Amino acid sequence: MSDHEQEAALVRSALKGHSDDGGAIGAFVGTGEITEELFPALDSAAARLEDQGDHEEARKVAAVITYAMEARGRGPVPGWAT
Repeated sequence: MSDHEQEAALVRSALKGHSDDGGAIGAFVGTGEITEELFPALDSAAARLEDQGDHEEARKVAAVITYAMEARGRGPVPGWAT
């Protein structure tokens, strides 16, 4: 499994159930594209999980934020969703 395939699998796992139906999170999960809209969407998801007391899921989303910040501005990744 290539690095981007491993990254994609980790992102999909961490964001399972947090997609925003065609929004920035959905685009990221589906294509690997990182847009500026992604960060507030992930931040909102993490905050909602914290408010719900789901600290483990919030931690996973926070880890995705860190990953996305490191790859900021990246366009769609060929083969990301496979």
